[in-house]
Amino acid sequence: MICFCEECGSKYDIDSEKIKEDKHSFNCLNCNDIITVSSSQKHLEKPVFDDLLLSEGQEKT
Repeated sequence: MICFCEECGSKYDIDSEKIKEDKHSFNCLNCNDIITVSSSQKHLEKPVFDDLLLSEGQEKT
């Protein structure tokens, strides 16, 4: 699962299988902001991210 820090834009690739609770929070390594990932976001992984890239005119890899 790809997530971004809303404060500084740092990108994190999170293994969604390791999110056992409803929500998991961690600190951004760049700016120390708190990032919260919801287990309900698991179904939004790659297809939605690909659609966002395509809507910005980038090619699907």
